[in-house]
Amino acid sequence: MSYGANNADAFRQAGVYAGRILKGAKPADLPVVRSPKFELVINAETAGILDLNVASSLSAIADEVIEQPGSLLCKLLHLLGSPLGTPRLSGHVPIHGEY
Repeated sequence: MSYGANNADAFRQAGVYAGRILKGAKPADLPVVRSPKFELVINAETAGILDLNVASSLSAIADEVIEQPGSLLCKLLHLLGSPLGTPRLSGHVPIHGEY
């Protein structure tokens, strides 16, 4: 799950800044602009592999719910038997090198 600024908007704004600088504006004089749109993305497949339940109300308001199988992270977690799921769900914080 991630919540953050829309990447397309951030890249567009970077282009606007670059254009202003190339036209002679001083970077220190340019205002800081915050992204107007934030996105909530949920990877339902990874949540399932980690035995996490995502509330349907949260899925309903998400901008994107990834359900397609085949992501590299999901394949690795599946092959490894989800070693990261058990310690974190039990409240145990892994010590360096411990799973």
